[in-house]
Amino acid sequence: PTTTTKTAKNQYKKMSTKLRFRIVSVTSEEPEYKATELLAHTPQTKGWQCARFCEYPQEITIQFLSLVHLKQIQFLCHQSKIPSRIELFSYAPDTLLPLSEQDPRYRRLGYLSLDSNERSGFQAREVKTVYMDSVCLYLKLIFHACHSNKYNLFNQVGLVALTCTGDIMGAESYPASDQMSVNINRSIDGPIKGAAGGMSGEDGEGLDQITADRLAVLHKQKQRAVESENYDEAKRIKDQIDMLKNFGGAIAQLEQKKRLAIQNEDYDHAKILKHEIDRIRNQGGTGGLNPVKSVSHSQWKGEHAPLVKQDQEEIDRAAQERAERIQKEEEEAEAERARADKQSFFSSYDEQVIPALNKKGGGATDEFAEGAEPTLPEPEELRPAILKSAEPLIPVFGEDIIKRCFSSNWTLREDGLKKARKGLESGSLETSDNAQIFSAGFNLVNCHIKDKISLVVVESMRALKVLMEKYEGTGAKSETVVESIAGGVVDKLGDGVPKVRDDAVKAYMALAKSNYIGCHFASNFLLKHAQHKKISNSTRHVVGRIQVIIPMMETFKFSPSELPFDMFAEYLVKAYDNPVKEVRETALAALLKLCKLVGPSKLLPHIDHLRSAQIQHLEEE
Repeated sequence: PTTTTKTAKNQYKKMSTKLRFRIVSVTSEEPEYKATELLAHTPQTKGWQCARFCEYPQEITIQFLSLVHLKQIQFLCHQSKIPSRIELFSYAPDTLLPLSEQDPRYRRLGYLSLDSNERSGFQAREVKTVYMDSVCLYLKLIFHACHSNKYNLFNQVGLVALTCTGDIMGAESYPASDQMSVNINRSIDGPIKGAAGGMSGEDGEGLDQITADRLAVLHKQKQRAVESENYDEAKRIKDQIDMLKNFGGAIAQLEQKKRLAIQNEDYDHAKILKHEIDRIRNQGGTGGLNPVKSVSHSQWKGEHAPLVKQDQEEIDRAAQERAERIQKEEEEAEAERARADKQSFFSSYDEQVIPALNKKGGGATDEFAEGAEPTLPEPEELRPAILKSAEPLIPVFGEDIIKRCFSSNWTLREDGLKKARKGLESGSLETSDNAQIFSAGFNLVNCHIKDKISLVVVESMRALKVLMEKYEGTGAKSETVVESIAGGVVDKLGDGVPKVRDDAVKAYMALAKSNYIGCHFASNFLLKHAQHKKISNSTRHVVGRIQVIIPMMETFKFSPSELPFDMFAEYLVKAYDNPVKEVRETALAALLKLCKLVGPSKLLPHIDHLRSAQIQHLEEE
């Protein structure tokens, strides 16, 4: 265990050597601040920083070049990207067993807490020295969530330098076994998520398929070079393998993020990630690497030369087949997206057409039958923290639906809200009391309208629309709940997914049309509500509000009891003067609609401060 006593310091002073190590794995890293920066400590060293907006904890695993008696670790932390705590774990293999037969278990050494650095104004870097007495080959550092401050905009942690000192135990050097690295990293809490290059074995685990295929061929070629004693060629291939692993680790992380973006329907982000993956591959991830050159028979033993050439042909052929397959998949995906645009967004599984059913003379195959109704896990019991909100809803929607709605699994929350919406549509609920149904439904929507997952928010908005159109609220309104729901819908008017914005428009119009909320409250709240100045004034949010204003003007009348004309006119004229073209064009369409509804004379007092060119453009339109 870690200690800072005088005895440990005296033991350290008697004999100490700076220990060399290699990076085995890292959970994430910034492209310009890689973990390999920790291998050398110079005035030019930039150090390691984790990826932006990463998940915590972050982990770095290092391997010493041989078994060591570790006596001291010194951390030089970043001045603003500071972890709240660092945990230390070590592992020493059994010297009587080969590495392949080891059952690695890390031993927890302890932890150290770091200061938030507010007292120095984030100008100084904290040096933390830990004294210990541990025999190990591997050392794992676990970085917990960062201290928040105004300079750490992306919630990162960083380490400028890492120095380990102690004794080298014997001359025997342990090989840098990739498979051993994988086993050791799995010995605590399963595999490390998103680990970068260096932790994957020859099977390419943790890498994308293209890189894994290339690595498998390179490993075979390196083995042949070693068997034929061509060590220069083996070293060159090893360098290519290391480079390919680094690129492959980065690509694997981006692929994982792209899959998550696609799962959340964030196609703009997925497109950006795809371009970044292509850029890395072109620079050196796969396509940018020089191919392994075929060597002459004089350099190799006779039977090996044809195999190298054959492997290169296999690489080229496999790459060509993969490129054709990827192109075909992209074309099919594009066609599928085009078909999906004609259907409702996030359509339920019951509404989807099973492709196999369109074929003549046959039912659905097992593959499609399994995919038609996804198997979801059973919902967990309601947590004590949410019982107060969830229990009053059970008499209306049933225990199973409420458990799903309040599950920590977002797919269950979405499924629960979908079932609740269908119950509201069909009236097949646990009670027939409309007032009770309305109250429970309103509170259920309020609990999910600001969920972090867009799919859950969409289902809550659809349930809100059904509730407003089919049921009538009675009794006194809770202003807090009403404003919370209306605010959640207004926030989604500026969502990055266009059809989420469409659902938000429909839900807000349902609020305005209902007697419980009414158009007077809805119109005033729409024009005044702002959750954050920068967000509420963003292009998408301004355009989204105007896209609600247009149907409201078409549906309701301008009067003190319904729509406030002056507020609408001022908001639209201000938007028409916006520097962003998209906002101006949307505002112009709304102003033209307003002009037709009330006449030009009533609008003139609100536009007299505009530039003459703007007024002329408005008159021409």
